[in-house]
Amino acid sequence: MRATASIVSREIFAVQSSSPSGGPAADTQASKWYWEKTDPSHSGSSGDLSKLFKNESIKQPGVFSVGAPAADATVLAREVIQNSWGAAIELREDSDDAPPFEIRFSFGSAQAERKGQLIARLGLDELAERLDGSDDGQLGLKSPNCLERLSADDALPYLLIEETGTTGMYGPWSGDRSKMYLALNTVSFHLKRAGTGGSFGYGKSGLIRGSVVRTVAAYTCFRERDDDPGVTRRLLGMVYWGQHHRGDESYRGFARLGQARGPDTIVPFENEKADQIADGLGIPFGIRILQGSSEQRTC
Repeated sequence: MRATASIVSREIFAVQSSSPSGGPAADTQASKWYWEKTDPSHSGSSGDLSKLFKNESIKQPGVFSVGAPAADATVLAREVIQNSWGAAIELREDSDDAPPFEIRFSFGSAQAERKGQLIARLGLDELAERLDGSDDGQLGLKSPNCLERLSADDALPYLLIEETGTTGMYGPWSGDRSKMYLALNTVSFHLKRAGTGGSFGYGKSGLIRGSVVRTVAAYTCFRERDDDPGVTRRLLGMVYWGQHHRGDESYRGFARLGQARGPDTIVPFENEKADQIADGLGIPFGIRILQGSSEQRTC
């Protein structure tokens, strides 16, 4: 089984998945983001993927037009549900004992100590420093946003999205074999099974629009597989900003929160380390690893 939770607010979005009941000791140390530089020797694109849905029109026929949610909220819900249902279909095709599919959207807010914990664990102060003096519009951000007022006493609102009864974002971090990589790092890759929802990875654009600061952290749990031995949990953070400059250096706008395996190689945290960071984010535990799970969180 896979469980997924997402926190989306007018500020931040995070993706998370569960780990063993009880959970590890929380990791509350400040996080570091690794930014992708513009490199002419490689193909490139801007990290502002939300532009893919910039002109998306939402039809609300008849009674559905009364009190209809905003277009961004509609696109977010549609894409999240569609992709989760596709993963649930896959699980049912592969398992005779798949649990019922369930997805929940819950609103909340972080204050005081909890807010400070999220700021440290998601490296929001680092993002705020990078934003300072930059053009919010060029980065694809709206103003005001939480990065402009982290030191204020305001609560940090969020939307938690949780799913269960799906496959989890399994697959080795190699080529196009990882579901997490396809979900968070690609556009126009179409590797889904026939009959499942979504196409070409555009769903992440709808998801990103749920976060004013275009920031996502994903934690997923899944069954161990022969092509990915020893790994059952991963966590990766992503920032999706527009192309920008810092001094004389050009950056594409993508940033990763993960494990450094060299100056230019950032991979997801795995297993116990992923659990620790997820616990530091306040991601709930309790779903068995063998069942698989995933969660998403956004600020």
